[in-house]
Amino acid sequence: MLKIKVDIQPVQTFLKAMGGKLQNRRPFLREVKDIMQSAVEENFEQEGRPKWQPLKPATIKARGNKGDGKILQVSGQLARSIVGRYDNDEALVGTNLRYARIHQMGGTVKHEARTGVVTYFRRAGNGRQFSSEKRAHFGMKVNHPSYNVKIPARPFLMLTDKEKSAILKAAQTYLKEPNA
Repeated sequence: MLKIKVDIQPVQTFLKAMGGKLQNRRPFLREVKDIMQSAVEENFEQEGRPKWQPLKPATIKARGNKGDGKILQVSGQLARSIVGRYDNDEALVGTNLRYARIHQMGGTVKHEARTGVVTYFRRAGNGRQFSSEKRAHFGMKVNHPSYNVKIPARPFLMLTDKEKSAILKAAQTYLKEPNA
């Protein structure tokens, strides 16, 4: 019988080193979190990659004196709410704002019918002007019918091929580095 003896000590040493490296994945997952968080910030900066649908004229009009800021950034609250975290098992980037989902995925907002009172203050010369209840000369009951608003998807929590490649490169670099 022919016998071949192979020294597998280098392979065993390599596998042992990899086992130790794979026990502490935090440095790699911190880098993944940073890549993902930068990607989301870039999505807001560029108004989508690919570009989000433009605002409808009614939305622009409703913004009024708030200015013509970037899409999803009139107040900046959504962009500021993006946070990242990581541990030894996962890297996460997201937001806890309730309205973020409809902007990410799109959908329909249903407004129920409602009744309200519009108050006016009578002014000389130009007729009537809206006012607070305290200053009003008269008020009028109004009925608002129900209506729906369709919001297009504007995905801000997404990665481009560039970021996916960066994560793959980070993984390769991490696995090639000697243990610290």
